[in-house]
Amino acid sequence: MYLKEFQIQPADCGFRQEIRLTALLEHLQEAAGEAAARLGASVPQILPQGFTWMLVKYRMRADRLPCSGERIALRTWHYPHGRLYSLRAFELHSGESRIVRADSAWVLVDLKRRKPFQIEKGLPFIFEEKNPPIPFEFEKVQPCGEGPWTSSLGVEESDMDENGHVNHVRYLDWAVATLPPDWFISRTFRGFDAEFHGESRFGEVLETVARPESGTGEFFACLHGILRPADGAELFRMRTIWG
Repeated sequence: MYLKEFQIQPADCGFRQEIRLTALLEHLQEAAGEAAARLGASVPQILPQGFTWMLVKYRMRADRLPCSGERIALRTWHYPHGRLYSLRAFELHSGESRIVRADSAWVLVDLKRRKPFQIEKGLPFIFEEKNPPIPFEFEKVQPCGEGPWTSSLGVEESDMDENGHVNHVRYLDWAVATLPPDWFISRTFRGFDAEFHGESRFGEVLETVARPESGTGEFFACLHGILRPADGAELFRMRTIWG
């Protein structure tokens, strides 16, 4: 279990004075890297061994987002699932209340073969730490297909991570940014389910698409996708939830 405390900065907040999703995800990513480094299993530490981590599924639910000036306690821990998955959970607490919970599923990738590698064989030491179980509760995300909202973008050097492909936070940011401005005025973010299906690299041109989903009850939902037109590959799927 790794604990990190921080204060929400005004520059990271939007017009409601709530933290922007991208800034929140960057806090989670930073904490995950620090926690993994304590175990000797961060990306910079395992790259020389011929391995890296790749995110395949991500889920978040928020009662509310932290606000400007608020002090937050972030807890994160990992737990194995089968032979291939390392699950990592995040909880954000304000005082005694948990306001955000996120779960992610990662695979250890053999860089030479570009295929998943059994974690217990590649990095057996990381599971010596005893942590609370993390349920494997990731909903399958349907493809977005065609939608009324689309955008085209070029992958820049600043979008890359240590693995040489697009940082996962950028996918999530691009997907949400495809929604029209008036979507955010009357709705508040409540969560997402995301799946990562492919890698993208510097210089590629990508297309984002989003559409509202029908039949969601008291909440609003949207489906999102990121595609690479050059070969038709689907790189990313996401379903966002709004109150």
